[in-house]
Amino acid sequence: MRLIPWLGLLIVSACLFGADCTGQEQKKQDEPKASAEPIAAFGPNGVQRFSSQGWSSLLVGAANPSDEDRSITVAFFVDGQQNVQYAKEFWLPANSQRDLSVPIRLPENTDPQSNRAEISMMQLNRSASGRETFSNNAVGMPISKRSVMQTETEMATGYFVDPNKLQNSNHHTRRRAISQLIEACRNWSKSTEMVQPPVSFRSANLPDTYNALDQLDQAIIAGDALQYDSQGIAALRRWVRSGGKLWIMADLTSPQLVNDLLGAKASFSMVDRVELNDYEMSYSEIESSSIGANKAIWESEQPATFARVLTDSEQIDATIDGWPAAFWQELGEGRIMVTTLSINGWIDQQGETTPALRYLSSHFFEFPQHSTNSKQELAALVNEQIGYKIPSRTLPTLILALNGLVILAFGLLWTRQRKLERMAFLIPASAGTTAFVLLILGGLSAKSVPTMANTAQVIQVHPASSEADIHSVHSLYCQQATAVNADFLSDALLMPTSLSKSSQTERLLVSENDQATWVTRPLAPGVVKQYESETTVSLPEPINVHGSFDQQGFRGTINGLNTESLSDALISSFPAPATSVNFISDGNKHTVWAPTSNRLATGQLSDDSFVSDTQRSRFAVTRSLIGRRREHEPVLLTWSNELLKPAKFDQDFEHQGNALYAIPINLHPPESGSTFKIPATFIGLQRHLSKQGRTTLYNPRTGKWTEDKTGAARAEMELKFPRPTKGMQLQSLSIRLKAVIPDRSIAINMKVNGEVTEVFHAENLTGSTEATVDLPEAFQLTPDGTLWFEVVVTESNTMLEHQQSLQDSDPKDDSDTPPSLVNDSPEEPFVDNSTWTIESMNFDATAIMP
Repeated sequence: MRLIPWLGLLIVSACLFGADCTGQEQKKQDEPKASAEPIAAFGPNGVQRFSSQGWSSLLVGAANPSDEDRSITVAFFVDGQQNVQYAKEFWLPANSQRDLSVPIRLPENTDPQSNRAEISMMQLNRSASGRETFSNNAVGMPISKRSVMQTETEMATGYFVDPNKLQNSNHHTRRRAISQLIEACRNWSKSTEMVQPPVSFRSANLPDTYNALDQLDQAIIAGDALQYDSQGIAALRRWVRSGGKLWIMADLTSPQLVNDLLGAKASFSMVDRVELNDYEMSYSEIESSSIGANKAIWESEQPATFARVLTDSEQIDATIDGWPAAFWQELGEGRIMVTTLSINGWIDQQGETTPALRYLSSHFFEFPQHSTNSKQELAALVNEQIGYKIPSRTLPTLILALNGLVILAFGLLWTRQRKLERMAFLIPASAGTTAFVLLILGGLSAKSVPTMANTAQVIQVHPASSEADIHSVHSLYCQQATAVNADFLSDALLMPTSLSKSSQTERLLVSENDQATWVTRPLAPGVVKQYESETTVSLPEPINVHGSFDQQGFRGTINGLNTESLSDALISSFPAPATSVNFISDGNKHTVWAPTSNRLATGQLSDDSFVSDTQRSRFAVTRSLIGRRREHEPVLLTWSNELLKPAKFDQDFEHQGNALYAIPINLHPPESGSTFKIPATFIGLQRHLSKQGRTTLYNPRTGKWTEDKTGAARAEMELKFPRPTKGMQLQSLSIRLKAVIPDRSIAINMKVNGEVTEVFHAENLTGSTEATVDLPEAFQLTPDGTLWFEVVVTESNTMLEHQQSLQDSDPKDDSDTPPSLVNDSPEEPFVDNSTWTIESMNFDATAIMP
């Protein structure tokens, strides 16, 4: 990256500061040159945003005016947290300049009246004995300070255009047009109070620090700037998976870059590109309710480029002649918006953005809800593993066996000697001695907690890119005060989960080859210290699950993990109920079996009647991961050994490690002619779009129905079946319903030969019930694999009786009745405040594949 202007001037002035400018004669050439110390300065880097929501990046510029190579260390700290330093150690050749990136993490701003953070830099020299001294900066001071704006609510957007080698006049025109488009789109955002100017990234200036894109809210790819930057592609992919929003302009981006970024997750393929002088854009029903129209016509003398693509996206917001113009896909916890129309095609004749783009902008440019990880749950799990060691069964068994042998031996001996009366003394003495020894062993065990380093991980496997995102929490315990240093992977940084204010310094030191070490103060005896780390690794061998459906449910194979080490496994597809898993090993083949009979109740994670404390802590981690996943695809969740150790501690710790693996399931079509069952985990429940809109009775994001509902209600719903089962013939549906609907009736209707027909009915339901629908003529699937049904809850019987009584007591029209005898006084309205709730509803299916 080029130095920002002020930084370059500062370094140049620093080099001139030590020169002899007094106007006297220069020294002779053969005299030694006066020594000049290296000078460093720093400023914001990358996104140039600082908040406590993630890592930020600083740019360090250093100059060495001397004739000797130097090794330099610069250390940074934030005012209010001086005991935590972020340092970089690097080599600086003679008569040279270098630019480097240093990661830094700001503490949470506790002063609502201030939005500034003061960052200080120290340049350190280290002697052979390890003693550190300060080096003065360009103005002769040991510490350089810079104030940066710390904001938690300012929106930051970055974009990538073309490679540097293509930077010509057209390149700058395109960059300016994209920047203007971003500004126009953000004006239509729901959150436009605080925004930063768009950040234009080039592949060469993407910070190479850990999580360099943390401070970015949205990113836009409008060219191939990352085409030859595999590290930048990996960083962007990881950022999206952790909750970022990405906009891919397919008309400006090569298919190769999309494939490098998304791999098998790419939801579209390019057909061709055409030029359009006019088009008619059709909006989906979702957009028409917000835009106010179903179609829009566009005309211009300057043609717009339209990339025609094929996509399997389930959310296509706009089309032109049936070809997708804007659609979405999910990746991990993030979302990707893809547009296929050039920039000028989204601008009308008045120079304003089109209604479709305004709608897209309002959903893309919004403040993200920062993803929460499983730190608290993982911390509770590793803390549970630190404690008194329970002695193995072997030693107590040997002691008891020895006690029995002693009694038996002396018993035989004294029997021959006819002195059995001595047994009256031997047995109590032997029992007492054994009890005393066992008590001593138990006391020693209770008082001895070993020095331990425990690790718990959440590992999200991504088979499409052969990567795994690993979130780890490490817990350290020492019996004596010990200085603990931690070395970790170049793409992982360890961070204490809590940083207390202390006079002792903790330092994160990154070396020349990006090897990071956490140098910390001595760990106090009897105190548990926790560290947290996140990293992405390339898998040495693929970890995946492939399978399909058979007569009992799901059956597949798992690769990359030994099933003997797997436990507490289930298949989840939130918000559908989970299904517990059985593993079957046959040589090198490891089978995953999840029959419909293993279906768990909503919110349940195990079918065990008794769970241990460790399992309870594990399930807390599992539940937190399930609640964060945006991809509603089936995934195998199972506990096993840790995948790797992101940190290596310099002390000899006793180590325990376990990890929760999340492995997406690759479904294949069932065999032709076979009968199979689909567990409820694999069947999605979604709201049907009718002329009146979508029901509010059910929330598809949480999987919950409206609680404490009053009055009658009707909800049109859909069952979404897995894509590999397309073309199947449904034979029956098994319904499991849990609800509290007293004094009312609930019915489920389906369409039989085009007519709405009741297929399930229950009165005064207060609990769970199951039913089977076996009307093949009611199972008419749509082309996209959905089945319509309707849930109807009636008014309460009390209300129905009141309505009937009003009809029965309604006076008939009798002209002979004197007016004075007619009661015109209105009655008080009858109000029924009784409530009802549907707690859960799910379906298993039986079908035939033709």
